[in-house]
Amino acid sequence: MGGQLMALITRFLAKEIETLYVAGDGRVNPGIPPRMEGRRLICFPGSFNPLHTGHLRLAAAARDIVYQNSGKEADLIFEMSVSNADKGKPK
Repeated sequence: MGGQLMALITRFLAKEIETLYVAGDGRVNPGIPPRMEGRRLICFPGSFNPLHTGHLRLAAAARDIVYQNSGKEADLIFEMSVSNADKGKPK
């Protein structure tokens, strides 16, 4: 998932696509997520600039916790900001 996700994030940051959707099974798609009845949704906010394995591990841990507590897989949305007030202006 890392290489495909990074390619889509690069396109997102270049403003070539407006949204990214990562399904619970790991599929990554540009666009708005489909409506999924009875599924859990995790929204993971941040700039992800750069995206690193820590982000992916934290997201995987969150999905695991939701599954352990509910018995249902969770879909994950990376809510990404193009700029981050804590990191200064992009160069």
